[in-house]
Order: sequence, then C-alpha cells, then structure tokens
Amino acid sequence: MAKTKKATDYDVLGRFICPLCESDKTDNVGLRKRPSKEPGRTFRYRYNSYCRDCQNALQREHYLRNKGSRREWNKKARIHIKNLVFSIKEERGCEVRHPRGCNGIAVDPVALDFHYTDPDERAFLLSEQVRIGRMDKTLDEIAKCQVVCANCQRLIRSGAKAEREQTKNFIREIEKLGFSKNKK
Repeated sequence: MAKTKKATDYDVLGRFICPLCESDKTDNVGLRKRPSKEPGRTFRYRYNSYCRDCQNALQREHYLRNKGSRREWNKKARIHIKNLVFSIKEERGCEVRHPRGCNGIAVDPVALDFHYTDPDERAFLLSEQVRIGRMDKTLDEIAKCQVVCANCQRLIRSGAKAEREQTKNFIREIEKLGFSKNKK
C-alpha cells in the first residue's frame, strides 16, 4: 500500500513536492492555524498538505459543492443573531429614561438603538456584524453599549441640553414681550 505524501514529506534535497500537481512548491506551501489541545497554547500552526495553488483549488471546489447548504447555514445564523439582539433590546429596554425622551415608558424593541458610552471603544458597526453573523464579536460589542430608545438617542447625540436652555430663555423673553404660543 502506497503512502500518501504530506507537506512534511520532503524529497532528498529538502524540497516539498505537492502530491496533486507534483511540482516543487517549497516556497509556496503555506501555514494553517488550528486550535491547540495542548495546555497553555491556544493555536498551533501546521503546514498545508498541498501547495497554496492546489489548496485554493480544493477549497473552491468544496465551496461550489456545498454552496447551497453553506448559504442556508449562514442565513440561519444571521436570523439567530438578529433574534438575540432583539431579545437583548426587549429585556433591557431604554436605559437612559430621559425626561424629554421616553421618560421610562416601555418602548417597542424596534425603536431601540445601541449607544456607545465611549465612542472611541467602537470596533465596528453593530448592524454590519449582525449581517456578517459573528455572534461572539456582536455580544462583545453590545457589552460596550447602552440600550436607548430613538428619542433619547437623538437627545443624547444632539447635545441639546444647552440648546434647550437657550430656547427656553428665548421663549421666556418672547412671553415677557407679550407674545404667547397659545394666542391665535
């Protein structure tokens, strides 16, 4: 029984010969990153069994054979993440409860947004990550945010407290002059 060649099998001169294309691909083998079972090591690096060109061709063939099932799996994963995000919004509700916003009234989760307490911590847009479908990264990013209703979000973003004070003062001055917003 013939032994199949692997990336660790080199010829007498120390060259790697790809078992598929049977050409010298010593400089074109490539490494793959795999989880390690050894304590203290998170990853281990191994050489691919084929040259990069053959490995790419094999991966492309595998993708084309399994495209439908992979797309279906991705779609289910995205739906799962969207449902998870929706349930987090529903569970937490508006955490700001601004007096001019929702004022603590229960708000539909569709009208809730994630607001970063420190915008510099943002690694990516949450909406993009939900679309891509990485649950672990999405949950890490949600941990950096507050759930805020749309009204409170707009009030926070506008920094309208100072502007509101100016508006109130302006309205008071107009009312002192004899104009009232209730007069017709």
